[in-house]
Amino acid sequence: MACSIPGKQWPTTAELAIASDLVFIAHVERIRRMSPEDTKLMEAISSGNPPLNVAFLPPTHPADFSVLRVLKGTVPEHVLLQSAVQNCSGVHLEEGGDYLIFANRPSMAGDDIAPIKGSFKLDDSEYTQDELRKVEFLFPSKR
Repeated sequence: MACSIPGKQWPTTAELAIASDLVFIAHVERIRRMSPEDTKLMEAISSGNPPLNVAFLPPTHPADFSVLRVLKGTVPEHVLLQSAVQNCSGVHLEEGGDYLIFANRPSMAGDDIAPIKGSFKLDDSEYTQDELRKVEFLFPSKR
């Protein structure tokens, strides 16, 4: 994990897969620019002046993606993935990367998919391939 919180026990990959509504492999096609409003909010947060008495989520970059394989759930069509601007506020995605995404269903139709912390970029390393196999084992009909 990119962030550590003292005393926080992060769930295992298998625990994330079981708890998530959606588990799928995505290819990130393009990372879009933030809106001017989100850019202004990110600058305020980064400078140590976040808005007060206002509930907010850290801004994200919208990301166009294609689904390579669904392991659990049904990925909504015509939605974007949220790519975190800062690693500690979500999952940072890179253009051209393939990711194992854990997510909950968007709360409203048309909302973007926010990957759950623990989603990760797939590469040829033994670690990521082992973690992917563990998840595939949980959903044998989707292999």
